[in-house]
Amino acid sequence: ELGPASGFLTFEMEKRGADVVAVEVPDDPGWDFVPYPASIMEPVYGPRRRHMQAIKNSFWFAHAANQSKAKLLYGDVYNLPEALGSFDVALMGSLLLHCHSPLRIVEQCAMKADTLGITERLYSELAGEPVCRLVPTRDNQVLDTWWNFSPDFFVQFLEVLGFRNTKVTTHVQHYLGKPHTLFTVVA
Repeated sequence: ELGPASGFLTFEMEKRGADVVAVEVPDDPGWDFVPYPASIMEPVYGPRRRHMQAIKNSFWFAHAANQSKAKLLYGDVYNLPEALGSFDVALMGSLLLHCHSPLRIVEQCAMKADTLGITERLYSELAGEPVCRLVPTRDNQVLDTWWNFSPDFFVQFLEVLGFRNTKVTTHVQHYLGKPHTLFTVVA
């Protein structure tokens, strides 16, 4: 699992019988921020670092509470180490929107796993075309989200990588009290 955050999915997969290895962003370089000028970014780094530390602490708290055997690597998702080994499934849940080079991450996972699962928010206006949309602009100053994707974007790229069978599903998830439709591509 890439980007486990609090580990909710990590521990749920483990409860269902999986041996889980998760990869999380290290403190340095940290979050894959949009490179706005320093005057915009400098005030963000300290609070975000504290926020990420709280999330990492929640993972370890839940790890202990669940008596988990899941392993966690703090590392570079753009260059997964050979020593990580190979896996039956690689899961990328609401992670790729935060990364400047999402296809590099998908490619890295494809080299390590037989099955890939990608979940992201569905933007119905993008559906039906293999496209993504850049989110940050000079004016909106969105710092931590790079992309909106169509499911077709990933389906087409997974086919390029040699995955012959893909399935797309959708579900509604509530976040901050509002329903959001997400898609999942399994290849």
